Order: sequence, then structure tokens, then C-alpha cells
Amino acid sequence: MKIVHCCIGTPYIDGWGYQENIMPAQHAKMGHNVTVITTRLILSASYYQMTKEDYEKPSEYYLSGVKVIRLEHRIKSYRFAVIRGLHKTLEREKPDLIYVHGVQTLELLNAVKYKQKHTGTVLFVDAHSDYQNSARSFVSRNIQHKLIWRGIVQKCSPYIDKFYCITPGICNFVNEMYGIPMNRLELLTLGGETEKIHYDDKKTIKKQIRAQYGINENSIVIINGGKLSEEKRTRELIEAINKIVDNSIDLIVFGNCDNEYQLELANAAKNNPRIHFVGWIESDAVYNYYLASDIACFPGGESVLWQQAICCGLPLICKLWQGGEYLDVGGNVEFIYSDSQQEIIDKINKLIGDPQMINKMSMIALGKGTDKFAYKNIAKKVIDDARALSNN
Repeated sequence: MKIVHCCIGTPYIDGWGYQENIMPAQHAKMGHNVTVITTRLILSASYYQMTKEDYEKPSEYYLSGVKVIRLEHRIKSYRFAVIRGLHKTLEREKPDLIYVHGVQTLELLNAVKYKQKHTGTVLFVDAHSDYQNSARSFVSRNIQHKLIWRGIVQKCSPYIDKFYCITPGICNFVNEMYGIPMNRLELLTLGGETEKIHYDDKKTIKKQIRAQYGINENSIVIINGGKLSEEKRTRELIEAINKIVDNSIDLIVFGNCDNEYQLELANAAKNNPRIHFVGWIESDAVYNYYLASDIACFPGGESVLWQQAICCGLPLICKLWQGGEYLDVGGNVEFIYSDSQQEIIDKINKLIGDPQMINKMSMIALGKGTDKFAYKNIAKKVIDDARALSNN
């Protein structure tokens, strides 16, 4: 199958572990002819840790078996980007399946234009926005989403074969903001690359990483990380760890943030030797840090890191967002229901006081969790859905 992934309203950054990177690579591994069409737009370089060389690559190159085509802009805007030649490029690539990552893009109109001309082509679109990360101001909610994006999505809707949403909360957002009926919205979660998780080497990985940071092999290690911000509530987690009187607990925090928040985290840690800031680590290395840990704790905003933790067999403590129950595959998650720091402490104490519960939750995650959240299975579902539509 010839597949084109369009990443215009969402970033495609070489080497990163985002859905936009992983799904095309998974489709290529499955033997499909895969192209990613994306932009040369410079996103906030300091935030995404990109260099000048990232933007000076050829307009067309191969990465992980995927052809990457970067097109120039007509309108240089992250939210309202218009690129040069998307329709022309689609005509050259002749896709059987077009997968548009992020429904909020003006270029959805060009994808539909191609679909109208080539009626045998399957068009899938996914959504990544919800009330947690979007529509938080009057202008964003009523102008950007309810007016601009709703109008475009409604115009394109008859030609879109399937709407995917990466969380149940996003299904509600798309339904309420853009007027797409719930029976047309389907959950397609984020996941983990299980083939990159070295389960058989867990003991060695665990010993090496713990030794690197002076962590006792018998310590209960809690891990948190990602793009650190106030919304992720890492500071509250650090403060909670400092209030737990148990020297057998260590906390690993990985990821990056702005200097101001980094100072807040350092002040919260109070030079506690059991709190370890490891900085930014490559996406593949995250799996090793998970294997070296015992519990993943994310008391704030949602992240794909949650599904990756489940795929590594970690019990998960996380904030319950709308529809977040899908993360629980049978007893692998302890949900946090409020912004209370005491609740974070209570959930951690509940697990560290019951090693058998930690082991049971881990086994559930490794069993049902890896099957549900493995990206190879998620990518396969997209192909199966496309083939089912093509055969009708």
C-alpha cells in the first residue's frame, strides 16, 4: 500500500518519538511504501532542541525507511501554516491512504481536493487537541476552534473516511467544538515501541542506570519526566517525595524545561540525594530508564510517556483526565482525582507499602497493556481499517 502521512499542523522532528514519527516508521516496517509530507517551519528551536542543520536538510530524504518531503511555506505560521505544493506532491506520490496528523490544518482542504479527484483513496484524519491543551481562552475557543477549524472540518467532513482521536477526552472535544457526531469518532491511542524495549536485559539495565546515579539496587524508584512544566506538576511530586519519610525511595526526573521552572524544581528538591535530575534523554533511552524504575508517577498533564511506561511494565500513578480510564487494562493504574499534594503522597504510600501490589500491577501492564498500547498493533489497525474501506 502507498501511504502518505501529512504532518503540517503537528511537528515532524527527525529522530523524535512522537506518533508522527513512529507510525510512518511502523508502516514502513510492515512493508508499505511510506512518505511523510511535512514543513520546513522552524518551531521554537530552544524548546524542541533542534539545530540549524535540522532546517538545512534536503527537501527530500529518507529516514527509517520513510521518504520525508519538506515543503516550503506560503504562510509561515505554526497554527495556520500553508505550504507550497501539497496537492501537486500528492499527485506525484499517488497514495492509496492519506493520513493527516492533526485535524487543525488549512492543508486538510488540499488533502480533500485530492480525495475528490481520486475517489479510491482513503483519507484518515486524527485529532490531538482537547480542553486541557486547547480552547483555553475566549479567542481560542470561540474564534480559532468554534469558527475557523469548525468551518474547515465541517466542509471536509463528507470526504474524510475516518476520524481518529488519541484520547476519549479528545473525542468529546472534536464532537463539541467541530460538530462531528460521536459515532464517527474512534479512539486510536498513543503507544510505545515495544520492539525497542529490552525486556530480557532488564536486570543489567537496571543495575547500570542505578549505579550511574548512586541508587541502591533495592530502592523503590519512582520516575517522572518529559516536557516539564507547571501543568505536569513535577514540582508537587518532588515536594511530595520530600514529605514521605522513607529512605528506600528514589525519584528520577528526566526531561527539559525553561530556566525559571528548573530553578523551582531544584528549590523543591532541597538537595535531597534521593532526587535525581538526569536532564534530557533520547526517546529510545526513556525505555531503559523505565526498566530501571519501579513506578511511574505523573500527577499532571497527559503524555505519551504514560503509555510507554505501561509498555515497560510499570505500575502507573497518574491524574485522571476525561475518559482516562482507558489506561487501566485491569488493575495497572492508580488514578489521582484531584490537585491535592496529599493525594500524591497517599497513592505513593499505598504502593510502596505493598510490594505484592507493585508486582501484580506490573504483570498486568506487561500482559494486557503491551498488547493494547504497542505501536505495531496501533499501526496495524490503521492498515486494517484502510483495507476494509477499500474492499467495500
